[in-house]
Amino acid sequence: MHEGYFQVMAEPVSTCVQVIFELAPRQAPRPDMVWVPDRWAPVPGAPEGVHVPGHWERRLSEREVWVPPLTVIAPGGVQRAWPAGVREPAEARRGP
Repeated sequence: MHEGYFQVMAEPVSTCVQVIFELAPRQAPRPDMVWVPDRWAPVPGAPEGVHVPGHWERRLSEREVWVPPLTVIAPGGVQRAWPAGVREPAEARRGP
């Protein structure tokens, strides 16, 4: 192989890696569904909070939503299952 081989091979890859895709917001699967984006929430035993991935919640009333089962992630990478249930809307509750 000649000296410039790796440079020639790397140029197309570096160009492709620089492209950033923008996705349009997803439409709600049903009118009573609300998208809750990724967020950090405090939980007992993890004062710095846990990462709660984005998910759909079903609005039951102005004060209640049904939240699906979630896998939350603590700062050290530890995963924890959070059960499904009826809770306050995300903007009003302190936990996942």
